[in-house]
Amino acid sequence: MAHIMRFGYEAQSKDTVTGPVDFAELPGLPRLRYRILDYKLKLSIIVFLLVLESSILPIALYYGLVLGTTLRSGIVFAIITSFFGIVTGIEFGLRCLKLVWRGDTYRPLGGTRWSFDFTHWTLSCGYTIMTAILIGASIPHEPKVRLLAIPVSLFFIQVGLQLVWSGWMNKSGRPAPCRISSIPKGGRVPPLVFTLVEDVVGVDGAGGREYRNALLARYGASPRFRKMMAQQNWFWAVGALVDGVGTMAVIWTVPEKVAYGVGCVANVRHIASFYVSQTTMAMAMATVMPRDLGSLPPEMVLRIAGFLDQHSLCSLVRAARFLHVLLWEVLYKRDVRHNSAGLIRCIRAGAITAVSKFLAVGADINAKVDMSPDIEDFIGCTFPLATAVVRSQKDIIRLLLDRGADVGAWIEGDLCYSVLDHTWAAAHPNTALSVAVALGHTDVAVDLVQKMPDPDSVVSTLFKTDYSALEQAALCLNPEVVRQLLQRGANPNKCGQRGNLPILHALLGNHNLPYWVKRMPDGERLITETVMALLQHGADPFVKHRCAAHVDDEAADCKCRLTACAMGFTSPYPRLRRHFGDLHHRQRCGKLACRGSRHKYGTVREDIPGHCNVCS
Repeated sequence: MAHIMRFGYEAQSKDTVTGPVDFAELPGLPRLRYRILDYKLKLSIIVFLLVLESSILPIALYYGLVLGTTLRSGIVFAIITSFFGIVTGIEFGLRCLKLVWRGDTYRPLGGTRWSFDFTHWTLSCGYTIMTAILIGASIPHEPKVRLLAIPVSLFFIQVGLQLVWSGWMNKSGRPAPCRISSIPKGGRVPPLVFTLVEDVVGVDGAGGREYRNALLARYGASPRFRKMMAQQNWFWAVGALVDGVGTMAVIWTVPEKVAYGVGCVANVRHIASFYVSQTTMAMAMATVMPRDLGSLPPEMVLRIAGFLDQHSLCSLVRAARFLHVLLWEVLYKRDVRHNSAGLIRCIRAGAITAVSKFLAVGADINAKVDMSPDIEDFIGCTFPLATAVVRSQKDIIRLLLDRGADVGAWIEGDLCYSVLDHTWAAAHPNTALSVAVALGHTDVAVDLVQKMPDPDSVVSTLFKTDYSALEQAALCLNPEVVRQLLQRGANPNKCGQRGNLPILHALLGNHNLPYWVKRMPDGERLITETVMALLQHGADPFVKHRCAAHVDDEAADCKCRLTACAMGFTSPYPRLRRHFGDLHHRQRCGKLACRGSRHKYGTVREDIPGHCNVCS
């Protein structure tokens, strides 16, 4: 797999970067597609109203009425508590309606109408406790001022404990005891900060299910994002508990009139201190952590890639998924402009997705590529289809054929003897079909035969003699390819380049044939099936080859000509010897069954009723 590691790994995305780029659509890390600045006015109004309701208004009314009037404390707190819940109640009711009445647009993934989301249940619990305390503490004739000051701090403690619980569950990898928004029961508990972001933006921020899906995808795809969420969770958990418990302690130790103000201002102080802390931490991280390419605009990354050499660009593409999606086309196009060596290496490695990408960026499917000094397959020029055939990459071969690869293209390079220890290794030039037949890649050869425009075309040249596909398939003892060529319409009686040897005659009279047969484990079966395939498709065993010593007028009186039948009759292979003996017998026998089948060259005697039982 070293080759595929060099040229772009199998891509997880088929998106391309062409023309004007909408970088928001690049699927490096899943995009959240939500800008908080688009809602800054609404967010500012809501935050102001919440601070007004929970801090400014209670403090102003309490100290204004207590210090500036003679109203009884019970009446003062009746006035103050009457304002509690106006903003929060309306906001809570609106999010409830969104979750219940608006289909599943805002619901958690897999949630039902009445299941709400985890944030809704958290708020329900907190609001219930806060309301109960406010009502219970304001009923007595002399209201319990300290109790009336603790609801906000108590809510901070509640949320802080939930943050600690979720952080511990997430760290230990424990399953969720119940559904937590979009996380089903039994799933890994996420930090509560993640759940709050999902629910608040998804419902109150109108992000909907699209945002929930995107956030879950980002959380699952990015370890850095998960680490950030865990850090934020513990940061807010510790801060909420320290602030809540500390405020509670102050409330119960200072005078009542001071305690109420301390309790009411707790949320403002909490938000302000956390804003300063987060800003300071972000600035420190920006100072300590080096900026990486992921923090740069995609346009700048593309610009930088244009100045890199090929090796550096390959390394950059493999560095991160975002960079791979952004730069793979740059890498592939550059390789196409420089010899397409990467395409050949990807074909060798069987990386069909990478090969598809090369073709998508405009690689010439029939380009001649010189891989020197790399001579793993060919010495000299090769082309994609030939390399795929040598490596028997069937899926890639079919892809190349479907895209219009030329089956008849001549390979200018020499096939390495390390690839093929066979006489046909010396063939030059040859074609992809010739290589497939010589290597014995029958399935590949059959696919190539189906794409041949002319089944009788020449596919190789060996020792200055041209060989057709049928000749080479027969001499290489590949009966399946022979059958496919004959079914495509190849002529079994066509003479070779010299015009004196039909294919059957050349096969039976080849002096190297016994040597090839012995080298093959089932060589006798292969030669028998090859000869029978030729006979079954019309090869004439009684055609005499032309004698080189007697030409023109002397040819008619030549006595040195032999037929294929005569050579087969003396074959060392029993089945062929018997069958050619039967063919010879049919030409001379006067019996109807034998004489009537004298032209059925491919039919054995067992399939002819009444045929003579000729001794072999």
